[in-house]
Amino acid sequence: MADKNIINPDLVKYPKGSTREKVGILERGSYANLDFAGQLVATIVNSYLMYFFTDVAMISAAATGTILLVARIVDAIGAPVWGTLIDMTHSKHGKARPYFLWLSIPYAASGVLLFWAPSLSMTGRIWYCAIIYMIYGILYLGINAPVTTVLPLISSKPRERVVLNSWRMVGSNLGVFVVNSLTLPLVAFFGRGNDVLGFRIFVVIFAILNLIGTLYSFYHIRERVVVPNSQKVNLAQSIHAMKGNWLYYCCR
Repeated sequence: MADKNIINPDLVKYPKGSTREKVGILERGSYANLDFAGQLVATIVNSYLMYFFTDVAMISAAATGTILLVARIVDAIGAPVWGTLIDMTHSKHGKARPYFLWLSIPYAASGVLLFWAPSLSMTGRIWYCAIIYMIYGILYLGINAPVTTVLPLISSKPRERVVLNSWRMVGSNLGVFVVNSLTLPLVAFFGRGNDVLGFRIFVVIFAILNLIGTLYSFYHIRERVVVPNSQKVNLAQSIHAMKGNWLYYCCR
């Protein structure tokens, strides 16, 4: 009898009726590559965006701080929305996995636009940076949340999940190392004194690598575990539960 934990035998390259859930090296590497590819854009944003806004796009530090603050508010609203959307998703590709396909191009494009610095007035540059950064933040949440969500869907075995998470951490740290090691040297190399041009070329290259890596991982990981139907918790119930556990969140 087929294992009940297999969600779609057509998507799993195991013999029919197999109960094996061991994840192979290729799939482990593909899961690690999700975070590696993601960091090729995310680390540029996290490490160099403030410098880019103030020293390259030439907008004021006050405007930059305001943009970053508003973006955090948008993120706080967007995170539970993406979680709800993933929970409601039931596609031929699975539950979390399809978001790597659907959002890979928009996410890479938003990273490029964020570091494009078009020739606009000061007001125009501020609005441009603010709007693109909000869009980037929303897409980042949408493509990053499934990286965690897909883990328990790949295997139901705790040991396999621990191994997969370890591979993911290696991929993430490697991506951060590569970006932080290469950003400023490559920007200087491509720009030849023109940081606007240097950032444009650099980010386009890394966004393309991010896109290729994300799509590669999408095609090489599988969701095997069926998520049982459970009682849905609405937003009001979630907030009430958090209020009851405030000490945990404050002291963790």
